[in-house]
Amino acid sequence: MWGAGALLGALVLLVAGGGFAASVPESIATVREFRVAAPCTDRAARTGCLRTYTATVRSTERTGGRSPRHEVGLDGPPDVPWVMEMGSDEPLFKRLRAGDEVTVTLWRDHATALEHDGVRQHSTDSPESDPEWQAGLAVACLVFGCYLLFLGGFLLARAREVAAHGLPRGIRFFGTYAPWAALAVIPAGIAGAFASSGRGHENRGWLVLVAVWTALLPAVYAGVRWREARGRHAARGSAVRPSGDLTRNHLTPDRSESIGRGTIRGGTIRRGTIRGRTIRGRTRCSGLRIPPRRRRPPPSPHAARRTPHAARRTPHAAARPNGRTPHLRHLAPPGAIVAST
Repeated sequence: MWGAGALLGALVLLVAGGGFAASVPESIATVREFRVAAPCTDRAARTGCLRTYTATVRSTERTGGRSPRHEVGLDGPPDVPWVMEMGSDEPLFKRLRAGDEVTVTLWRDHATALEHDGVRQHSTDSPESDPEWQAGLAVACLVFGCYLLFLGGFLLARAREVAAHGLPRGIRFFGTYAPWAALAVIPAGIAGAFASSGRGHENRGWLVLVAVWTALLPAVYAGVRWREARGRHAARGSAVRPSGDLTRNHLTPDRSESIGRGTIRGGTIRRGTIRGRTIRGRTRCSGLRIPPRRRRPPPSPHAARRTPHAARRTPHAAARPNGRTPHLRHLAPPGAIVAST
């Protein structure tokens, strides 16, 4: 079921990506026509030229926090939009007041600029960035579509294995890598927009986008690998709880774990001391410094000269458990001749 759903999603995304990619040449042609458009004259056709209309400012509104929107409400002819969205406060938006007469510039269905008292400001309604948007959406659909295609094929081919053991680590890794690879389109699109600015450079934007995005993929891959390795290291380090009285960790005798710079194979932890089979070097484990296992000091040479306590006991103290005094032959040293009475 999940495999079929993934394959269906992959098909939809790949078809959408192909549509976005096919619309890039048309968007480039539209941008080229917009940049060469001239103001309309009375004798020229009013389709591909820049038309101007006079309108009255109804209101100005700035909404949002870090990414604010600058909207200007207009009253004018039917071709003038009800609201125009400007990119920033400068240079005209902050000077506009309700009732001001402004000149609106239109090209086809786009309201591209606003002018008042000789100050002109372009709006966000422009076909300038359409090729980069189309190319970026095509790349993002390609990334997610390829991942879903691979995931769906794997789920269908190894359904029993996945049901028994779950998804392998490689599938989960590429599931994390795909969104970050898609997000890399954003800086690539910004670079493409700068590259395509200026008349005659309309065809550079999507090429720079693809080139920059391809160059960012190895860095994204390395970053995801580093993040995954750091997460595994933190999970292993959290297996030992940093408390004053540690009784046991999550290790088993047949399992080996690497914590910090030391290696622990089996064993338990009691009060911060490793009592396992192997530990190398000083190990910092979740804020707890675990010293290496100390060897027991060799016995003193004077210990062998000491007389055992049992040998100092008198014959009366060496009685048997039943209370009877043993015969003298039991107390005589080996090899001695004891006369019997």
